[in-house]
Amino acid sequence: MILSISMQGKGHSLEKHTAEPFSSPINGIMRIFLEQWITFPRFVLSGHWFQALQSSKKRQLP
Repeated sequence: MILSISMQGKGHSLEKHTAEPFSSPINGIMRIFLEQWITFPRFVLSGHWFQALQSSKKRQLP
């Protein structure tokens, strides 16, 4: 889980629009839980993750 949260932090730091800071410890726990168990799996299963991966590869080519 620590590796997952660190990778999530790294990924979010690369986003054009950063997330707003946590308003409280409970808010932080809930947002991390929701992203890990609901938002990210839905992102992967919908195919958007693969599309984003392909798009990022095209931008990296010289």
